[in-house]
Amino acid sequence: MSESVRHSVVLRDEDDGKNARHVSARVEDSWDLVLSGQDMGETVEQVFRESEYEYWLTVRAGDVPKVLLELMKDRFKDETDFRGWLEAKGIPSEFHNWF
Repeated sequence: MSESVRHSVVLRDEDDGKNARHVSARVEDSWDLVLSGQDMGETVEQVFRESEYEYWLTVRAGDVPKVLLELMKDRFKDETDFRGWLEAKGIPSEFHNWF
C-alpha cells in the first residue's frame, strides 16, 4: 500500500448514520489497478463482530489492458458512443478518419 497513485476515483461514498461504505479505484505507479473498500457500522458488526471491514482487490499491471478492453466491450457499441462518454467526462482524445 506504499505505492504512489497515478489516478484515483471514488466509486461509492455512502453514510446513512448507521452504516457507511466507501469504495474507490486507483491506478498505482506500477500500473496495478486496485479496488479498495471500507464498510463500517451496524451491519458490519452483525456479520463480522467488528465495526470496520476493509478490503483490496488488485489486478496486476500486465492484466490491466485486458480489464480496460473488456469494460469497453461491455459498455460501448462504437466510437461515437465512446467519444461521447470521453467528452462528458472531460477526457481528451484524438479522432482521425479517412475516406
